[in-house]
Amino acid sequence: MTLSGTSDRRHERETAREARRTREERSAAKRPWLLPLIVGAAVVLVVVGVVWELIL
Repeated sequence: MTLSGTSDRRHERETAREARRTREERSAAKRPWLLPLIVGAAVVLVVVGVVWELIL
């Protein structure tokens, strides 16, 4: 609420939601390599775990 008392919560919420959506889209576009990196790391961990169990 502002000092003037002319606060519109719905408008503020929509504005914040739109700003968050824009920010997330922009940051995701800067890091297209992140998902393949995470999937690759998970695959490597699983393979290392399986090989470790087979060796021991």
